[in-house]
Amino acid sequence: MAGILIINAMSILAVNRSTPAFTVKIPVLDRLLQDLILFFVESKFFTLFSLLFGIGFAIQIQSAERQGNAFLPRISRRMAGLLLFGIAHILLLWDGDILVIYAITGAILIAFRKTIFTRIRIWVIALLGVPALLVAAVFSYTLIARLSTSAAATFKKNDDSLAKSFADTTAKQNLLHNNFSAGIADRIHTYLNLSPLLLSRIPTVLAMFLVGLYLG
Repeated sequence: MAGILIINAMSILAVNRSTPAFTVKIPVLDRLLQDLILFFVESKFFTLFSLLFGIGFAIQIQSAERQGNAFLPRISRRMAGLLLFGIAHILLLWDGDILVIYAITGAILIAFRKTIFTRIRIWVIALLGVPALLVAAVFSYTLIARLSTSAAATFKKNDDSLAKSFADTTAKQNLLHNNFSAGIADRIHTYLNLSPLLLSRIPTVLAMFLVGLYLG
């Protein structure tokens, strides 16, 4: 939990929205600290958090079996509760919620509760491997495309547009001065804009859920 707190504190406590790394030079120590947090905290604790979710899922299955209770109604209620907590989190507090994605992925995980271990391993490899290949392909294409004069100009235009949008603090100022209902509307709007990025994390989150299920 401390790791998740450090990650979220960087964005929640920021006075201004951060700008993309390619648009600004930051002090060496700041960049070093940022990279250390990225490597030792962000890339580790989200993974551990997902792993623990899968282990907890397995423990609940075993507990239901020992008690002779039906597992499906219990876990369905808990996923529904998690979804409601996530929605409340978005509406009332912060648009960077991950609980909705966990609830959706947890509902998918229910379908794997009776899957044999060998198939779980195959699913994990596929869920981690396919996104990695896609990212590598897009990254390689981007590097090659930037060598072209026309494509480089297009990328430069997109880079400038992205930097401009990050530098625009209008949305943050509106959030600070709007009333409560306007704040809710703004968080919903921001979350919907972020949803493609969040939904794209489902394969890797599900993979770690499955690893936790396997270990549990």
